[in-house]
Formats: sequence, structure tokens, C-alpha cells
Amino acid sequence: MDIAEGMERSLNIKWEGEKIQQVEETEYFGTVISVIGNIDTAINNRVQKANQVYYQINQTVEGKKESSDNIKMGIYKIFYLRTLLSGSESWIMLKKHESRITGTVMRGM
Repeated sequence: MDIAEGMERSLNIKWEGEKIQQVEETEYFGTVISVIGNIDTAINNRVQKANQVYYQINQTVEGKKESSDNIKMGIYKIFYLRTLLSGSESWIMLKKHESRITGTVMRGM
């Protein structure tokens, strides 16, 4: 669903007499906000960032055999899950989104 459907997409907003540039999407505190209102881009962005965190952790503590499982699980919960699920409180997810998140969580474990 397009939240701007049937409406002109151009807004004329000025700040101190200067017109503000209108964009199709922007990132705000790590969450992608799109003019069309879907969360596909936001979820893809969170998955990508979580994977980056996973590979960074895996190269340090997580990949070492001498690290205990408790330490690995703590790191996983603190960094990986928080990165992946940041902003998810406002997501209205479909089955395809749930599957993508679940697959990413399982890959990280």
C-alpha cells in the first residue's frame, strides 16, 4: 500500500525561508523510513547490519574455541539481537518478514 497514493508526492515545506529537500527514504537512528510506507527496506537494512555485527564478533571472541558458551550467548543477545531488532517495535510484519527475521536469528546462533 502506498501511503501517498492518489496524492501529489511533492510537499512545499520551508524552514527559515528555505525550501527543505524532499527524499524518497531516509535513515533515522538506524531505521529506514520510506515515503511508500513499507518495511522491506528497513528489515533488509537491519539484517545487513546484524550480519556485519555477527562477522565482526565471529572474528574476535565468538570464533575462539576457548570462549565458553555462556559468553558467546551473552554476546549474541547483547549485540546481535539488539542490532537486528532495533526499531522492530513499530514494524507491522507479514509472514515473509517473520521468515526473514527468523532465518537471520537462526543463522546467528
